[in-house]
Amino acid sequence: MTGIKKKIICMIIALSAVIAGLAIGSGMLTCGTLTAAAAQDIEGITESVTEDITEADGHRIIYYDKAQIVDASGKADVIEAMKAISADSNVIFYTTDRNEAGETADVCANVCASYFGSKKTAPVVMFTIDMYHREIYMYCTGPVRKIIRSRDALAITDNIYKLASKEQYAQCAVQAFNQAQLRINGLSIKRPMQIATNALLAVMLGFLTNYIFLLVSRKANGAHKDTVRSAYGDNNSMTIDIQKKCVRQYSYRYSESSSDSSGGFGGSGGGGDSGGSSGGGHSF
Repeated sequence: MTGIKKKIICMIIALSAVIAGLAIGSGMLTCGTLTAAAAQDIEGITESVTEDITEADGHRIIYYDKAQIVDASGKADVIEAMKAISADSNVIFYTTDRNEAGETADVCANVCASYFGSKKTAPVVMFTIDMYHREIYMYCTGPVRKIIRSRDALAITDNIYKLASKEQYAQCAVQAFNQAQLRINGLSIKRPMQIATNALLAVMLGFLTNYIFLLVSRKANGAHKDTVRSAYGDNNSMTIDIQKKCVRQYSYRYSESSSDSSGGFGGSGGGGDSGGSSGGGHSF
């Protein structure tokens, strides 16, 4: 009877060891699977935020969607729009969802400097979607800043900020680069905000001009009368009404610089340009 108990106890111990071994093996397999999956996910994330840098026509095309707001098909469309500009300038598309600087303009300056230096002599057209500050911004350096001036950058972002508000980020970037290409080719872009502002200023100046004219007319109507007596006698007199009128003309004219209508430019060295930047943005 004692031998039978020992055999039963040994069988129970062996069975427990087998079950424990299976449990440990299953746990290790599951852990290994999760680790592999996690590594694959991390690798995928790393690949998605790595900048894509290519060379075209002697200029660099830099695509860096750090905020991961553009999908694969949208990326292809954005890069295609960037290629058109690369014939004349380096091109950067950059997105971020972090507080990298106090203003989006500073974000652009820092990123551009990291690739082309802080002297701002290289021709660069950069479009940024800043998710932290909720602003889109176009930034240009080198000789291209003389083609796409700050007022042009403002007009471009005015035209496309609604796309960013609708979360159509890829289309927003495509439109930004397409309009930048129009300016490089010497063509005009739509300026609805500028037209509305000019119209409002014209109306205000019209009211101001009419007010001044009416004010001057009222003063003229109350002008004094001088009486001049004739030297031939007191009976012969002549009254002369002297009215003094003063009319001032006010005019307002807005003109674009002639250099804004120039065409494209060549070379990536800057042609002796002393450096500088232009830019403009719009919140969304």
